[in-house]
Amino acid sequence: MEYLNTLYSGMMIPCFVLTAKTIVLNGSCRPAASRATPGIHRPQPLRDVPPVRAKIVVRATDDVISGSPPNERGDDSHFFNREVHVFRVGFGYDAHRLVEGRSLILGGVKIPHHLGLAGHSDADVLIHAMMDAILGALAKGDIGQHFPNTEPAYKDMDSMVLLERVMKWVHSDGYRINQLDTTIVAEKPGLSPFVEAMKQRLSKTLAIRMDQISIKATTTEEMGFCGRQEGIAAYAIVSLVAESVSS
Repeated sequence: MEYLNTLYSGMMIPCFVLTAKTIVLNGSCRPAASRATPGIHRPQPLRDVPPVRAKIVVRATDDVISGSPPNERGDDSHFFNREVHVFRVGFGYDAHRLVEGRSLILGGVKIPHHLGLAGHSDADVLIHAMMDAILGALAKGDIGQHFPNTEPAYKDMDSMVLLERVMKWVHSDGYRINQLDTTIVAEKPGLSPFVEAMKQRLSKTLAIRMDQISIKATTTEEMGFCGRQEGIAAYAIVSLVAESVSS
């Protein structure tokens, strides 16, 4: 953000320029000698000059951030009063136990393995972490609130279907996915050969490009429940932007 001073009819009007945003500043800018900024020369203000109505617009995108001018004490800390959230971030985590007799499904892809993840649905730990991250970004709680494991309708359900429902809430709130970064923690099996297939499936449901999705796989060097192959965990962080912001 860059602080500028504009000379208007013999008075200095403070202006803020934030690149890659549209900023509309409306308000009265009344000259005051006590509001001098160090290092910036200000002409001596006139005593009987009425307040100046200033509207400054710096346009780069379609989103709008509104604000009010600094107060008379020179405190600019509350200059911006955001009315529209143009950017949101959410974090998600999930873990499931590995058991026999279950399929191992991660990111909507069936992974060949002699163990699968136990859970009420298909126990896709990666998608569950992603859903939690998205719900967190929307401030809508967690997946347990919306898809409880006591509900028979969700028994063995494809987690991709649940993700589709969450994405409807994203769009109804006026947002879209900007970037998704995830990490799967599993000692075995090796997941690298399946990452591209996961990204392909997820990109369709999330309505984003594959290069906006990051899926990493790591181990814990045989430490903890993942290292002992008792379970698999996943972490996800997602950023949402308002749909009005051009991609």
